[in-house]
Amino acid sequence: MSNETFRILSFVNHIPVHPQVEELLAEADRRGVDAICSQGTGMDFGPYMLGSGTQFTTENFKENIRPYLRFAHERSIPFVLSVGIAGGRMQLDACLERVDEVAVEEELDLTIGVIDGELDRSDLAQRLRDGARARRAVDSPALVEWLTPEEVEQSTHVVAQMGPEPIMAALARGVDGVITGRALDVGVYMAPPLAAGFPRGATTHMAKVLECAGLALTPGDPSEPIYGILRHDGIEVYPLSANQRATPRSIAGHSMYERDNPFMERNPGGYLDLTHATYEAVDGNGVLSTGALWVDEPYTVKLEGARRRGYRTVAFFGVREPRFIAELDGFLENVRAAIKGSDRFGHLDEGKHYTVTFDQYGRNGVLGPNEPLIDAVPHEIGLLVDVIAETQALAENLAYYICMELWIKPYPHRQTTAGNLATRFAPPTINVGPAFAFNVWHLLEIDDPLELFPTEIMSFPRSA
Repeated sequence: MSNETFRILSFVNHIPVHPQVEELLAEADRRGVDAICSQGTGMDFGPYMLGSGTQFTTENFKENIRPYLRFAHERSIPFVLSVGIAGGRMQLDACLERVDEVAVEEELDLTIGVIDGELDRSDLAQRLRDGARARRAVDSPALVEWLTPEEVEQSTHVVAQMGPEPIMAALARGVDGVITGRALDVGVYMAPPLAAGFPRGATTHMAKVLECAGLALTPGDPSEPIYGILRHDGIEVYPLSANQRATPRSIAGHSMYERDNPFMERNPGGYLDLTHATYEAVDGNGVLSTGALWVDEPYTVKLEGARRRGYRTVAFFGVREPRFIAELDGFLENVRAAIKGSDRFGHLDEGKHYTVTFDQYGRNGVLGPNEPLIDAVPHEIGLLVDVIAETQALAENLAYYICMELWIKPYPHRQTTAGNLATRFAPPTINVGPAFAFNVWHLLEIDDPLELFPTEIMSFPRSA
């Protein structure tokens, strides 16, 4: 690192490692690296992992981080990783076990600052009773406008999306690296250069571009790492392989990624303003961007929590008979009516005791009523039956009842005696287990960016 630039190597630690990773690391080494940063948390996969405390297999995570941790250790490069997808305490602990295994197998002696992203629900509820305020981050009827202690207590887990400040404080303690639970994606990348004195506007912009690694390049492939050079007046972004290139379009596109206002990204303590940002191609298949600004605002931390909705059972069928496809929408409404009129289920209220969703893949199954080709007639449909109910037994019984209705009930112009559709699995009903919904998606007002995020210094291998 010089006083004029800060060089970051970025990868995504929950995406399978690139098969040429050693060649790409050698190229990064040739250019020089001041920090290795990698985000591995997010709610892209919905509320289930947060609510259940689970994540994808950590065997993949272990192999994804192995070459990068080895590279960082051999060259004494600090690293910052957020881990565990939902980023709760259980997910963080499971990932730390894999880090420990890598440290043993690769003979790496590491001192790591570990920052937990999960909040104690009782403490958070009491904080709200004592006057703390957290307004919903998006206007949705599924969320209360101002977070209440009762909503917190209904959640199975609540995490807070830490900004860069807790990571900066951990780095200042002289560790080899920092591993966090749930964290702001860009915060993972902001911390090392902010600690080195670089301006917040350019730093946040580079963090935004680097957060998904090679997804910001052309062609977009997040399994490939990306290389960024931060300057005091802007950023330079480059690929590490000949397979990709940075273009003004790709870098501008990712700068505007995942938000409603393409020129503004709100973060803890302020927002990134890209209104006057410019993008130009430079040698080496790179892009230079200048003009990013940071605007201060009161400090808030996003809270995420999930409550259990019930238990899920699913069934999946193939529909190919054109007469049945023509009658399918009305047929499904008749199935709903049959449930409500049955002796077994008629006393239950749909929406309270259970929900039934029919997704027709091949006809508006993804976009539903927003599908622009809504009048298109497919030659076949994949029909997903999704039942959520108060108990697993009720969900399974409802799903079985629906399956029978689908298989055998008549419809206009039917030319068979039964067998309206094809069954994909046997048994047709598959019990999925608990189903969750987000009920905490709020911005908590705090005075100190560090107050929610204690740091523990750990030595790896832990057996040592």
